[in-house]
Amino acid sequence: LIVAFVRDISERRKAQEQIEAALERAVAGEKAKAEFLAVMSHEMRTPLNGLLGSMVLMGDTALDDGQRNLLEVMRTSGDILLGHVNSVLDISRAEAGAMKGATQSFDLEGLIQEVIANQAGLAAASGTGIALSSLNGPVGMVAGDPQRLRQVLLNLVGNAVKFTRDGQITVETEALPPVEAL
Repeated sequence: LIVAFVRDISERRKAQEQIEAALERAVAGEKAKAEFLAVMSHEMRTPLNGLLGSMVLMGDTALDDGQRNLLEVMRTSGDILLGHVNSVLDISRAEAGAMKGATQSFDLEGLIQEVIANQAGLAAASGTGIALSSLNGPVGMVAGDPQRLRQVLLNLVGNAVKFTRDGQITVETEALPPVEAL
């Protein structure tokens, strides 16, 4: 006695092949996007570094206080833009699973003052002032990722400037006691 079942699975195999082909195209598209981002970031970084270097050289010339302040704002803006370009590279690294957090010591108030100086011109144009207020004294040196913090603060202060007319924006800092590990 022989019992046999015959089932035509050609449609199922064809559907499986289509799914596999779509997956390969999607992976290839993601790889092409990551490569494009990496190449464009490198291409943008080269002239940007040239601009920043020229600004350093310009800072070594005779400038009045107003020109020196404008040059410092340009330098800070260039550094921020360079940070954005590097963030695009970080996307490629993150997709490749090779991203690492950057922890270093930096002066918190100095970083905040850079952000304020960067946005002060736009704020003044709308009649708004920007100030830093240390609630319990200067925080001083902290450990963290200054590029990421600068990016977040620029977004927050930039939005505050955008939506404030004839007002005051205050960035407050406060040193809190360390939290004990559980």
